[in-house]
Amino acid sequence: MMMGGGVFRLRIPMGVFSRRFAMRIVRLMNSPQGRIARGLAGVALIAAGVVTGGTGGLVLALVGLVPLAAGVFGVCLAAPLLRAPARAR
Repeated sequence: MMMGGGVFRLRIPMGVFSRRFAMRIVRLMNSPQGRIARGLAGVALIAAGVVTGGTGGLVLALVGLVPLAAGVFGVCLAAPLLRAPARAR
C-alpha cells in the first residue's frame, strides 16, 4: 500500500503475523548470527547457480549476490517494510 510521500508500507493482518514477532525476526537478522545466515544463504544460491549452469543458473547466482552483500554490509532488506532500521546498530 502506498502512503504519503511515495513510501511503501507492508500491511500484515494481525492474526497472521504479529508486529512483535516481526520485530524479533528483524532483531535476529540484524544480529551477527543473522548476518552470517544471510551470507551463507547467498553463498548457497551462488553455488546452486554455478552447479545449475545456463541462463537460469546465472540468474540464480546473481540473485545470490543480494543476500551475500546484505550480510557482508549488515543490512536487513526486509526491515524498512516493518518500519525498523535497515542497519544493525
